[in-house]
Amino acid sequence: MPKRPPILNTTRNFTNLFVNKMHPVYVNTLTNGFKIATEKKPGAIATVGFYSKSGSRFETKNTNGTAHLLQRAMWKGTASRSATDIQEAIAALGGDIKFTTDRELQSVKITCLKSDIPAAIELIGDVVRECTLDEKSITDARPECLENMKDWEDDVDAQVEQGMHMSCYDTTEDMNGMGLGLPIYGEVSNINGGLLWQDIQAYYKNAFLQPKDMFMVVTGAEDENAINTQCDQLFHDLKHTGYDFEPDKRYVGGDIRRFSNKFMPTHASWVMLGWEICPADSQDTLPLQVIMECHGGYDRFHHDHTSNFAIRNMYENAESMSQYGGQGMPHFVRPFWHLHSDTGLMGMYYLQPLSIHMGYGQLEMPWRLGLEWQSYCMRFEEKNCEVGKNKVKSKLVLAMDGVKSSNDYIAHQLMYAKRWIPLEEQLARVDNLTTAIVSDTINHYFYDRDFVTSSFSDFKMDMPNYLANRGMVNKSIWY
Repeated sequence: MPKRPPILNTTRNFTNLFVNKMHPVYVNTLTNGFKIATEKKPGAIATVGFYSKSGSRFETKNTNGTAHLLQRAMWKGTASRSATDIQEAIAALGGDIKFTTDRELQSVKITCLKSDIPAAIELIGDVVRECTLDEKSITDARPECLENMKDWEDDVDAQVEQGMHMSCYDTTEDMNGMGLGLPIYGEVSNINGGLLWQDIQAYYKNAFLQPKDMFMVVTGAEDENAINTQCDQLFHDLKHTGYDFEPDKRYVGGDIRRFSNKFMPTHASWVMLGWEICPADSQDTLPLQVIMECHGGYDRFHHDHTSNFAIRNMYENAESMSQYGGQGMPHFVRPFWHLHSDTGLMGMYYLQPLSIHMGYGQLEMPWRLGLEWQSYCMRFEEKNCEVGKNKVKSKLVLAMDGVKSSNDYIAHQLMYAKRWIPLEEQLARVDNLTTAIVSDTINHYFYDRDFVTSSFSDFKMDMPNYLANRGMVNKSIWY
């Protein structure tokens, strides 16, 4: 029987095989700046995605929720279609449509048969260009927005993430009430009637409908030239209004703690612990990804297989295990990061059960995580670097596997890098990383930085303490 190849070699072979079979991505830019990206893929399915650089970051506290309301109101009627006509057109395409509103990006994606690509592009073009946005459309959209907000408020992960951004970024009067800390779905009072149809139309014309910040991505395309011609007919006459406003950001650090028993069948704390990193277009994103992959995640039911050093250390600490009997061990630990055009966040997200020994949960877990990050800063080994690099390459490959995932990935490249970066170039960048580069990068962003905590719990004693944990990133502690 032939010898089984090492795991890392298997990953490398898979990556090289995939890259050799990849179809190229073509990007065409119209005279007004509107971009069209196409990628051929085998199979019968395609995804047509429209993206606009807009979202909650471009709102103020008084207009928070405009992007969310616009997203729904656009599909309530156009100059040539009623809301019913639009619904029937979506159903004729298979009904697989997804709307997304984020802090810096709004999108709509339709997954359909390849033969229906022209119909999907035409529908999106009609809605984007010819939506009525009258008072009736906006009134009809309000209940849907409120229902979306209710679902969002019932999502504990989303609430902890929102708390993280609220704590990180200043949205006070000094920032004109704007910033990354505003809720994505807006304020209930604004959605209920505080936002007028004039506010929606102003946002639509000044923030959403800017051709240099809009792009169409078609994955699974068959005829690149036909797609470019159709998009040119639909969008070539869009004019830039001169609206070049780019909201400022001010990272402040700190913590936010929310107490509620809404999500708590048992006593527990959902905690995000993070700090500011580079923006999405920085070269530092790749070494930071390597660090995240080395750090790894953890699930309590599969602790023997975790790659998370901090958790392994806690389990192997016989004194802690005998003293606490396993109490206070987290249910899960997940690395996270959120990248924006001029800043980013990185850290760990974990679910901490209530410890029978008060204070163990809130002190031990952040401290152990801090020790792990500190160990990477001081002693990042070659074998860890190779493992992390291969995990990053695998994720880059998987991002291009499938019409939906590759559509998102191409769109984010166009959004932040302002161009399509071929997968071969991305993989070469990863291969060029060394332990020194990765270690220097994490040192730059981790040591002696103001970090942020966002926690959600029904028990105050097990919430993380910002001042107590600030020392974990202080240079004087480690040197």
